[in-house]
Amino acid sequence: MPSVRPTSRFTLRQTVGPTSEPVQRAYFKAHSRSDIDDEDSVIDGYLAAGRSLLERQYHFQAVTATWRLRLDELTYDCDEFTGLQYISLPRGPLQAVTGVTYIDSTGATQT
Repeated sequence: MPSVRPTSRFTLRQTVGPTSEPVQRAYFKAHSRSDIDDEDSVIDGYLAAGRSLLERQYHFQAVTATWRLRLDELTYDCDEFTGLQYISLPRGPLQAVTGVTYIDSTGATQT
């Protein structure tokens, strides 16, 4: 069964940012043979900017962060081999889902 995905609007907002970088400052400094601490804040900025750029460009999450996804409507994709339906997420990999809230056909909010 081929996947047919109607265009659906969504918003994706980061609610809790990363608390660390995938490349630590000490590793970066050792690699670049830098042994002074004067530019540590600049190096931290470079590491964060590099991670952020890669995450945006390739739609993945390099380190743990929390996101809120809001869909205008619920649409499913279908695996062509198994026939299983799933909800495509705009970012991954996913560690956990803390909740799903939706408005049912009667207009009531369900969790």
